[in-house]
Amino acid sequence: STLNLTGTLTQNLTTTNNAFYTVNFSGSGPFNINANFTAANTTVTEAKAINCSGNFMITQSITPATSTVSLTATGSGNQISLPTSNSFYNLTIDGVGGVWTLASAIGVANTLTINNGALTDNAKAVSFKNISIADKTGLLVSTATWTQNASGEARCPNKESRINNLSICGVGNVTTFTGDVSVNTITFGSGTLAGAAKNIYAYGSINSIATAETVFTVNSAFSAIYTENHTSQNAFKLPNNLVTDSIY
Repeated sequence: STLNLTGTLTQNLTTTNNAFYTVNFSGSGPFNINANFTAANTTVTEAKAINCSGNFMITQSITPATSTVSLTATGSGNQISLPTSNSFYNLTIDGVGGVWTLASAIGVANTLTINNGALTDNAKAVSFKNISIADKTGLLVSTATWTQNASGEARCPNKESRINNLSICGVGNVTTFTGDVSVNTITFGSGTLAGAAKNIYAYGSINSIATAETVFTVNSAFSAIYTENHTSQNAFKLPNNLVTDSIY
């Protein structure tokens, strides 16, 4: 069956944890989903706001348009899952006390934001254009590789909410640091790096900073590059044209 949400006012959907086959978000919204949301297929028309207070799981396909899915749960045990090669457009995690775990790899075609709550990536790959993680502890537990798949921005300042392995500056892409970036390891491709007066914090035990064989372009100077576990590192692989005030 197909559920068409076509209203012109705020629409509240109480799922009672039932699963749907097809849900079309074509009304004006916003759409407030109470409890878990599971659907085989979901299509969103234009820039809709979808707020969900439980699991958000799609099993076959999602067509997100330019929508924003905001996860607002305040309890634990929530899961996020998308089919292979499907993506959110914008995904925001913003539930005080909420805990989410990735049950699959996910993609975010535009911006992934983590403001409140806690996300465990569960060693599932994450791809994104822009990433913004607030300067708070406990927002992220990461054991996966996060890959920027288009030119965009990156901000992840708090070491207690750091990304495990961050891959940026892909071929033809410009990565702009809009804040400090904390990771275990960071891999630079052959694209362009921008963002003045920002710091890189690398906490991995070995090969924490690496670049592609092709030297990439750096448009701005960094304030500093900080590393830990110095004695176990091999060589840091830095671009020939990297400008930074200090390396620690």
